[in-house]
Amino acid sequence: VEWSVSGACIVMRKRDHDDAGPIDLRIGKIVGKRWQIIEKLGEGGCGSVYKVQDIHTMAKAALKAESNCIAGGSVLKLEVQILKRLQGRRYVAQLLQSAKRTLYSYVVMTLYGHSLNFLLRRCRCCSTSTQVRVGINILYGIKQLHEVGFVHRDIKPANLAVGRRGKEVHVIHILDFGLAREFILNNSAGNVEIRPPRSRALFRGTVHYCSTNTHARKEQGRADDLWSMLYVLAEMKGPLPWDRIRGDEQIGRVKSETSDAELFQGSPEELIDVSFAFFCSYK
Repeated sequence: VEWSVSGACIVMRKRDHDDAGPIDLRIGKIVGKRWQIIEKLGEGGCGSVYKVQDIHTMAKAALKAESNCIAGGSVLKLEVQILKRLQGRRYVAQLLQSAKRTLYSYVVMTLYGHSLNFLLRRCRCCSTSTQVRVGINILYGIKQLHEVGFVHRDIKPANLAVGRRGKEVHVIHILDFGLAREFILNNSAGNVEIRPPRSRALFRGTVHYCSTNTHARKEQGRADDLWSMLYVLAEMKGPLPWDRIRGDEQIGRVKSETSDAELFQGSPEELIDVSFAFFCSYK
């Protein structure tokens, strides 16, 4: 199983208050009087993910945790907020439990199977049928997130995963909402309105899959999630034109110069129409 990790790393031994360095939760430890740590699935600069088991039902799940001593606020707090809004919806991760302990906070969610990133490494070029079905799944997942008022800002193969059993094995689910941002607000009259875009935004996302708007440090909206989806789908037919290029500016320039025909070579021509529609929405 491959996981994309966000959040901050767990602190389980004595440390200085401002040190949120990574260490491990002990295998076999029971968290929240329910979840037993089975194995570590992944660790990033700011978080750890574990495979856990419900001690009552033996059901498997994923536990993501972060230190309570991180600068810049809690990523998991935002993720829990989003997961609560998405509860019961398909194509997205489901929240099972969350809590704040003395030294760390954690969230337990559905355990999924392989990431799309793992599957694409095994199969470098997918059939058009698979490409279309994956696209439909991703689109539905993005739609669910947008309906609750958030843009993901980091749609990429590592944040997409199939289910573990039954029909869910054929369903792509969106994971990791650590970089998401709310795009709707309640105004003073109590009405919902679109959040005003910032004149310049910090870079959020993954250079390989982000939109040209993101390279230009513009505020990301719903269309930017869809651009990332298109890049993911294009990559299912082969390496993207900027695959071997390094550097934010250089990749952004190649993206701007790449024609739709080149980007979607071997893909259904309808993707070119969709790409053109997204391009027009930027104007």
